[in-house]
Amino acid sequence: MTLTEYMKLYRKTDSWIAEKVGYDRSHINRIRRGAALPSVRLIRLIADATKNKVTFQDWENVNG
Repeated sequence: MTLTEYMKLYRKTDSWIAEKVGYDRSHINRIRRGAALPSVRLIRLIADATKNKVTFQDWENVNG
């Protein structure tokens, strides 16, 4: 499941994700839109925040 799919399904915002992972809301938004790629550390934090609904494998085909 992509981060955007997770956020829609669970009605979460960029701000909610940002608070859970300790990153700025605008950075989360850029990553979600494909304007930036997440670091390995951020992918782990997102997996933790989403209770592994969004995992490493979900980022494999991001941006090509």
